[in-house]
Amino acid sequence: ARGHTAQRIIWIVNSYGQSSSPGTDAAVSMAINLLTGSAPFLRSYRTWFRPQLNAINPVIITLINRMLTDSDRYAGPYRTRVAFGPAPAVGGIGEFTVEVRSARELPVPFAHYRVLATAGLRLHVSRAGRTNSSGVAMLTYTALRSGPLSVMVAGAALPNTTMRLGYSPTHNTSNFSTGSQRVALVSAHRLADVRPVATKVIVRPPTIRTAVVGGPGPRPVGAPVTDLVQAAGLVPKASYRLTVRLQDSSAAGCGTASRLVQADPHGRFVLNSPPIAVCGTGHDTFAERLTDQHGHELAVSAPGQPAETFPVAPAVRTAVIGGLGPRPVGTPVRDRVQGSGLPAGQPLQVQASLFDAGGQRCGTVTGTVRADAHGVIDYRTAALPACGTVRDSFTELVRDQAGTVLASTPVGQPSETFPLVRVPSTPTPSTPTPSSPTSRTPPAHLPTPAPSQPPHSPPPLASTGSTPTVAMLGGLASLALGLAALLIGRRRV
Repeated sequence: ARGHTAQRIIWIVNSYGQSSSPGTDAAVSMAINLLTGSAPFLRSYRTWFRPQLNAINPVIITLINRMLTDSDRYAGPYRTRVAFGPAPAVGGIGEFTVEVRSARELPVPFAHYRVLATAGLRLHVSRAGRTNSSGVAMLTYTALRSGPLSVMVAGAALPNTTMRLGYSPTHNTSNFSTGSQRVALVSAHRLADVRPVATKVIVRPPTIRTAVVGGPGPRPVGAPVTDLVQAAGLVPKASYRLTVRLQDSSAAGCGTASRLVQADPHGRFVLNSPPIAVCGTGHDTFAERLTDQHGHELAVSAPGQPAETFPVAPAVRTAVIGGLGPRPVGTPVRDRVQGSGLPAGQPLQVQASLFDAGGQRCGTVTGTVRADAHGVIDYRTAALPACGTVRDSFTELVRDQAGTVLASTPVGQPSETFPLVRVPSTPTPSTPTPSSPTSRTPPAHLPTPAPSQPPHSPPPLASTGSTPTVAMLGGLASLALGLAALLIGRRRV
């Protein structure tokens, strides 16, 4: 027997040849003879053997027919087939099937297989097993990474069986009772590996899309900014850690925020990152990193993406040195200028002007300062004299080397406005000059007139003083003298 017939005989012997049942042995012998017999034997089977076997046990005829049908379906040569199901997300559970297929491309029931190698996945079951009654084995796994995941599987199919066939020309069915005269197995238990097959599935990594909340417009240093993060391709309802970092143009970090997130039933999430303060100079940009519960990196969003990058707006803060208390007019006053988001390492011009409440300029001073590596300046202006009547206020301009105004502060800011006090002027004392007498001096030849006597009048009672207080004191003195005289007179008596 050769070709497909030989493969059918091998399958029958492998499946039923080791049975201890006389009826099964008879069925094996008759099935093999039917496959290899001549036309006269086939006629004899229909005429003699089948009626006799049916009389012995009808199950034998049924078994012969099944052997002939199944051997045609499941005979070799064989090949192993592996098929992955839908690719899971990274960290998700997937499955693949293993089949040992016959020459008719049908899966062989209860065929042995072995998983020889895997890449990028972890099996949940044993590496060796058998297919089920439908000829299929289902294996589950966890995807450990994105990209190609692969397995190599070999079917351990049927034994290589060498047979010596016999034939009984007497058509004596008693010889079929055991089948030993019909089939002799020389080697019955050596398994032949079906050629291994390797297959793979592509697991796509989770995707992250980001955008600065509020748009990529300029923001001053210190302003809080958040990023909108959208992720997909995750394991449904699984937990992840999202880490967000904001950095400036020099890659120096402004801050980092991290939070736990959970994917929805579709393996997605959308959220706003925690706010981080703007820093540095030039441009700031976000970078994101997504990891699973074990810390394995699943997806990243590199810094510098247009949707998550924005310019840092130059800004200036000012404050009057010495506080905002009142100052006399003419007092020299200085201002402190702190800038951020300016060109790093470049010399800058700072112009400070002082104005009174009416908008009259008291004066202007200009100086030069160099921004540090982070675009920051801290500068103290030269002094300007306070002027006006009510209050004064500073205003500043910061220019680059080309004279372009980078940042400025308007006049009237509370932090750079102070009230004025006017010191009252002290009158200068004048030296008295002798004045001419108001009365006429009589000539020398005339005698000096005697002072005129006042008319006779009663003397004053107590005093000639002109105030009531003096008169009262005089009365009290007279009363005291009278009391003293009275006491002396009593003693004498």
